[in-house]
Amino acid sequence: MRLPRMKIRVDALLFLLILIPSTVQAQIFHTPARRFGSAYSVKMTIWRDSFSYVIPVWIRPDRAESSLDPGQMRLIGWPYQDFKADEVEISGVTIPLRNFKSQRSDLAVSPEFAKNCCMGAIGRDVLEKYRLHFRPESPSHIQWEPLQLAELPSAPKIQGLGALFSVNSPKVNWNGRISDASKQGWVLDLRSGKIHFSVEAPSTETLSLRDPLLTFDFLPGSRNLRVRALIASEVRDAASVGLKPGSVVTELNGISVSTLDRYEIVELLLGRKTGKLQIAFLSNPLKEEKSKVVFDFSNHAFTKTPPVPTPSGRDKNP
Repeated sequence: MRLPRMKIRVDALLFLLILIPSTVQAQIFHTPARRFGSAYSVKMTIWRDSFSYVIPVWIRPDRAESSLDPGQMRLIGWPYQDFKADEVEISGVTIPLRNFKSQRSDLAVSPEFAKNCCMGAIGRDVLEKYRLHFRPESPSHIQWEPLQLAELPSAPKIQGLGALFSVNSPKVNWNGRISDASKQGWVLDLRSGKIHFSVEAPSTETLSLRDPLLTFDFLPGSRNLRVRALIASEVRDAASVGLKPGSVVTELNGISVSTLDRYEIVELLLGRKTGKLQIAFLSNPLKEEKSKVVFDFSNHAFTKTPPVPTPSGRDKNP
């Protein structure tokens, strides 16, 4: 009598194993996302022959098929030419994707961005199965809401998606309306052909400048900022604390500028993140002496803190 009972248990277990993946895929999930202008990238895990590859990919609804860049994949040791995976995950959730088109990926590279991206793209073959909520607030992320495709008509074509997902600017011109993808959340539903931008909250940035406090170039290698010019109204006060064209900025509000994208740096220089901005810089890089100043956007005033010697590993004045 025991054998039939054991068989029932095995059958029940197999049923659960079949049921669980579909249940997981039907859940709403979130994944961290990095924003490049108005474009977003996420980390994707590809499983093949018991090996996994974690790579950054673009969210590209203007592309019909998901793709991988053959050149970029060779750099991480991907030996396969057919771009077929055993399983694909985002944030630990299996997505309905196995086959990838071999296609060169758009790359976002330094100095505009602190990190390079991407090795591939997730296209409409996957994205039309979800309602995507893009959330730019920190930490930026995407909410994936699975759609019941059986209840929906064929997906309509939406024009202009390539311009919407652009690395060139966070400003989005959609149907004649300018939206800022760095401040506004928005929803994309490819199956219904709808894109909805949330209403921008009333601005609290009463202390921000109309133009960035300074213009800059990225220094090769270190990726620090070299000041090109300061806003005209602040040139004299900045010079009084040692900040001038040619100064090398290393930190903003205690954050190394080497980890910030150009968009993030400009936001800080406009005063849109906080009422005050602390700037660490080398007024004379050859002397290796770091200065720190604070700019108050409420009264347009600089204050200077004592200089901080930069460790050099040697005694310059024996």
